[in-house]
Amino acid sequence: TCFAKSANGHAVHLNINSHLIEDYELRDDGWYLVRIMLCATGNTNKGCYTDLCNVVLKKTPRPGSCIGGGKGKNAWRGNFSVPIVTGDYFHSVLLHKNSKGEWYYEGNSVLGKNCTHGCVRLAKEDAKWHQEFCTQGTVIVIDDRDWDLRP
Repeated sequence: TCFAKSANGHAVHLNINSHLIEDYELRDDGWYLVRIMLCATGNTNKGCYTDLCNVVLKKTPRPGSCIGGGKGKNAWRGNFSVPIVTGDYFHSVLLHKNSKGEWYYEGNSVLGKNCTHGCVRLAKEDAKWHQEFCTQGTVIVIDDRDWDLRP
């Protein structure tokens, strides 16, 4: 019933305790787990972590879209962004600028940890796949429970 609002047969479950994202697809005989991804989450006073939200994506993310901030050597970017709630996104592990102005990934060592301000970071390949999976109508459920919806 938690995925009942899905308008496209896609659903995402983020378990904030295990740092796992599970992407599900509705088939004729029920919901099927199609991918599990390790992620980094965070502690925040706002947004999805306190609400344990059930969100439906209002639009399909623009392919390759990213979020970012900072300037100069403090510049950062997260690729393949998917909105969760205002200001919080699924996206790749961060990219930073080096002294030559070139972008580089921070690496996957943050995955499985609480290290963000609200966004959910994924390995680059997982973030790209997840962005393609999350189209308009995808339901996103965030809680602290382990699920197994496989038939």
